[in-house]
Parts: sequence; C-alpha cells; structure tokens
Amino acid sequence: MNIKNLSKNQKITIAVVVLVFIGLIYNTFFSLNSLLKKGEMYQKIGKTALALDVYRKAISIHPYNYQAHLHLGRALLESDEIELAKQELSKAVELSNNFSANFDAQIEMSKLLVAEKNFNDAEKVLLSVNNPKPTEIKKALADLYIHWGNEVYNSGSKIDSISKYKNAWNYYKSFDIQEQKRIQYKVITFYEDMAMNFLAQNKEKNAIEALKQSIAFIDNPSSHIKLAEIYKKQNKTDEAVAEYQKAYGLDTTGSAPLYLSELLIQKGMELASKNDFIKARKFFEQAQEINPSIIVPAEILYSVLLSSIKAALVSDKETNKIYPEISFTITNRGNQNVNLLRAKAVFFDSGNSVGEDEKLVVTSDKPLKAKTDSDKITLSLASGIDNTKKSNLLQVKIYLSCNNESDWKFTRTLTISNKKRGSSNSNVTSTYSQPKPIFAKAKNNTAKGTKITNTSTSNIEKATPHTGTNTSTPISPAQPVPVPVQVQPNNNNNVELPPM
Repeated sequence: MNIKNLSKNQKITIAVVVLVFIGLIYNTFFSLNSLLKKGEMYQKIGKTALALDVYRKAISIHPYNYQAHLHLGRALLESDEIELAKQELSKAVELSNNFSANFDAQIEMSKLLVAEKNFNDAEKVLLSVNNPKPTEIKKALADLYIHWGNEVYNSGSKIDSISKYKNAWNYYKSFDIQEQKRIQYKVITFYEDMAMNFLAQNKEKNAIEALKQSIAFIDNPSSHIKLAEIYKKQNKTDEAVAEYQKAYGLDTTGSAPLYLSELLIQKGMELASKNDFIKARKFFEQAQEINPSIIVPAEILYSVLLSSIKAALVSDKETNKIYPEISFTITNRGNQNVNLLRAKAVFFDSGNSVGEDEKLVVTSDKPLKAKTDSDKITLSLASGIDNTKKSNLLQVKIYLSCNNESDWKFTRTLTISNKKRGSSNSNVTSTYSQPKPIFAKAKNNTAKGTKITNTSTSNIEKATPHTGTNTSTPISPAQPVPVPVQVQPNNNNNVELPPM
C-alpha cells in the first residue's frame, strides 16, 4: 500500500491507530512495573499478604510474564507456602527462555530443592542456564555441591562426598579464591585421613593410592610428605627422598626441609658405613644446603674418629687458678690420606666462653695415613680460670677442620665438674650432642644419633705444666657414632651449651 495514494482522512486514521497501540504497550509495561514495585513495598514493611494479592493481580493481567511469577514465588516462600512457591518458580523457570539475564528463578528454585535435599533436581535446574554461566549461577552450583557433599559424607559415603567437594572447588576457583582454598584443604584432608585409616589396617598399597589421588587433585606438600613416610617405612629410601624433594619444591618453609635433610643424612651415613665417603659427602652437602642447621656426622664426613680422650684440671695454689686441658688421638678410618687437619678446643666456665686453643695436627707434608692414628694431641686453657668461686661448671667443646681455618666441625662436648676443690676426685663427662632423630631405629650405632655419655673417675695423676695439683681422668674410647656439625663458636659470652 502506497501511503502517498491515501487520502488525508485515511492517513489520520492510521496515525491514530499507531498511537493507540503504542499507548497500550506503554501503559501495559508501566502498569506491570507499578504493580511489582507496590508488591515489593508491601514485602519490605512486612505485609506479605497484601504483596501476594498485588502479584496475583499482576499475573492475572500478564499471565506469561517472567518477573510476575518470580515475585509471586518469592513471596510464597516468605509465607512458607512451599508447594505453591515451587509451582510459581517452575513457571518462571519455564518463561525464562534460557536467556542469560533471566536466572533468578533458577537460583531460587535450587535453594528450595536443596532445602528439601533434592540435590539432583537442583543440579538440573542450575545447569539448564546456558553457558557461559554467570557468577551467580556458579556460586549457586558451588553451594549446592557443598551441601550435597556434606549430606553424602554424613550418610557414611566419604569417597562419594569427595567428588561433590571437587565440583564445588572447580566453581569456586573462578570467583572466590579463599573459599576455593578452604574446600581444597578439605579434600586433601579427606584423602589423607583415608590413607591413615588404610595404614591402621596395614593396607599400605591403598594408603599410597589415596595419597596419589590427593596429589592428582592438587599438587600439595602435605600428601608428598605422608607418601614419603610410607616409603621410608618400607625402606624405599630413594622413593622417600624423591617425595620429600617434591614437597620441598612446593614449600621451602614447612617441615619438608627438615625431613628431607634428615633423610639425606641417613642416606649419606649408609654410604659412609660402606666406606664410600665421596658419595656420602654429596648427600651431607645437599642436606646442609637445604637445612643449614642440620646435624651432620662430622667424624663420618671426615672419616676420622676421636679416641683415647683424657681431661685434666691443674690447680695452682699461688695464682688460685685452675687450668683445664684435654688430650686425644685422631684415627683416620678412611682409605685415603688426610692431608689437612686442625683441632680446636673452646673452654667454658658456667656457660661463658673463657678462651680457646688450636693446633695444626696434619699437613700435606706429614699426612695422616689411612687406617692409622695421629700422635697425642693436647689442648689447654693457658689463661686459667679463677678458682675462688664456690662452683665452676667447666666444659670444653672440640672442633675439627679438614678444609680451612674457618670451616670448623663440631665433634663433642666434655664436661669437667670438680666436686670439691683440693679433692682427689673429679667428674669428666664426654657428650655426643646429637638429638634423637625422627626416623626409625637404625641398624648400628653409626646411624642411631642417640646421646652417649661416658663417665669415669681416677686417682690424681702428677703433671708438670703448673706447680699445683693435676686431676686427670681418662675417657672411655669413643665409639664410631655420628656427631653434629654446629656453628663455629665465637669468643663472646652467648654460646649455647648442650643440655646436661
């Protein structure tokens, strides 16, 4: 139809019809909004019954409107009209036409179904929203799987609950990192608890599989450490080291450095017991790099052993001082010559450093040959200690160095307690300052790491260094046990002594 050919009256008639049609649409839209706002106002002031009447009127005028059914469904929920609310929300879901902007009805319906523990239907409603799913739908799905997982867990099916928590974790990771971490910890804990239960039943294979599933879910240091502990119990040292190294790679601040360094020491000691000191040193060096405070068996590291240890107290009546000294022999247990060896003794009085003595024992010109003993080595405190105190707790720490002057390795502590000044008895204690290890018992003394104390007394032996009384006590020959490496002592008064 050509408008130009229409008469003036016909054109006017068409214009009036268009205006009326636009007016009807405008009035219909704004009358619906007016009704919905009026209903919301009634709900806010607690007049839910009036709100229900308004929403029902809106639906009578607009029976296929998504918002009208959604508002009525929410108001019915507020009035505990659950079945009627479900009907209205279902209608709203149907009218949403899967438009991404219309998903409030799905969320409300899922909450209702979750409250009824109808998790399968709640899942279907939420998954009906087309991809990409908005954050609100992801949150509703995550909450659904948390409730679902809790219900399954409480019913006794812990394994099935893990899959639900994993689903929640997958949705949380896109919008709530903190909640994701919480669920992540929960899943890992479930796997690890499962592994511990299997271990209690002597089902190590099942425990290993549970921990591997935990690691497959998310690579975490805790499960690697527990897996390493199982391998260690099975005497699979290499596998245990590999798991500790993975844990250490994920977290250098946790317990992995301690466990890994301890196991590297154990591995090194096994090699040293077979006289493979070169490979043993590599494991010791790795252990110290990972954990600088780790206790390294210095005598095994150097393949030397202190023996024939004696301590003496020389009392000088004229100066009223006592002069402690120690003597010992060093045995080269290795198959190679030792070309450099220094010995140092640091003396303490009641915990305070009072002096030291150092000697060059072996040089390249006169090496300590394999399987031989050194000459007797004597170290003493030339300045002496004031003997006017009522009691003196005298201790001496022995250090060795096979590299250079600053690379001192701690061997042991001797405690010399003079019970009564002028008495012919003294008490000399040799202590290996090695704490009890975390690991299982070793096969021999070389790997045990226990504290060993040797105590003996003897009559006074005459000495010549000073014009006084010499109290000398032999120490039982040292056993081939590990001794620790500690930080080189200094001359201040803040040196920490090992427990007595």
